Amino acid sequence: MPMELKQAVANWVRTENKANPKFSKQMQLFSLIQRNLNQETRNEKFRLAIIDCKWMIYRTPENGPYFITSDNPGYSLKGNDGLTYNTNFTDPFMFFFPISPKLCLVIAGNEKDFVYSNKEQYKQYKSGLISSDLVVAINNSSMQCINSLLIAVDKWYLSQIAVLNNPNAEKSNSGSQEQLP
Repeated sequence: MPMELKQAVANWVRTENKANPKFSKQMQLFSLIQRNLNQETRNEKFRLAIIDCKWMIYRTPENGPYFITSDNPGYSLKGNDGLTYNTNFTDPFMFFFPISPKLCLVIAGNEKDFVYSNKEQYKQYKSGLISSDLVVAINNSSMQCINSLLIAVDKWYLSQIAVLNNPNAEKSNSGSQEQLP
């Protein structure tokens, strides 16, 4: 495929996504197209942003709520713009990646440990328990990046998320809590 055509497609997708209110869900497609462009420094930028930043592992309360995940599990939040990004590793950012129902990796873009830049052998991380409210907030943002598959261990919690993120779900499900929109 000629480079000009690749660039034209990438620019068209960028413009369409910016105008779309469901921008974050379509960012996965955009990033796939971007990978096909000849940008040798792209991976290096991601490594510097992700590996050079401090990592934390958040643990849910023992009795839940628990983290959800999806077919598009990680996302970034930036400052106070109120948007959820598929991948945006420009400072400042917080990247959330649920790794199990009870654990979530969080990468803080404003805190550096320079493991990658210093070519260190080991990555250290902090861990700690978070509140139920924070688990719910992380899950609600995670919901914005789902393509077609939501994964959770708690049916009751899934039904609550379905109602919160789709107010019409309660009416259309006729009281069934196991059916999701």
